[in-house]
Amino acid sequence: MKKKTLVLCILGLLLIVLGYFIYQKVFSSTTLGLINYTNAEAAALANVSNNSSVKILVIDENDVSKINSCDVVLVNGMGLRIDEEQRAAIEKYSERIRFLFLRLLILPMNLIH
Repeated sequence: MKKKTLVLCILGLLLIVLGYFIYQKVFSSTTLGLINYTNAEAAALANVSNNSSVKILVIDENDVSKINSCDVVLVNGMGLRIDEEQRAAIEKYSERIRFLFLRLLILPMNLIH
């Protein structure tokens, strides 16, 4: 009898832990990353999005390694100056099944496929 309750407790604990990870992956908040956006544009987006399930993260163009924690990334191409390493990091991100939107892209060298 004790063995049966121990197995049920372990299975219940395993189910709780599995449920937590599924919740974090599927139902948790959406992180929106903004690259090369001015503070005024980022504030306007934050004011429009009063939803608590959307988090906005302003990413400096010199620190594009933070895009891995974002679900959606918006890149403002106007005045964007990135080097090959940063461009490769953004392209690597775009190869995954996440969303990357380029806006006002002027320089052809910043075109990310």
